[in-house]
Amino acid sequence: MKTAWVWSVLCCLTIGDAAWAQTSQGNATSEKAVAALEEQWLRAEKLSDPDLLAPLLAERYVSTGTGGEVTNKVQALASM
Repeated sequence: MKTAWVWSVLCCLTIGDAAWAQTSQGNATSEKAVAALEEQWLRAEKLSDPDLLAPLLAERYVSTGTGGEVTNKVQALASM
């Protein structure tokens, strides 16, 4: 009975370790992807290039400013 319990614990630890490694690897990939998108956004702002920003905004993009003004994707790109 003790042997079965020990093997069960070892299996759980092994599976948990594999899941942890996979999650860490996925997070690093996601972080790199988000960083690349942020770089593209900053480059678009720096160059005032709406063509760089357009692929980053959803078709139904809506932004509400601090003064309550509402802006859609077309208006946001036109204001660059």
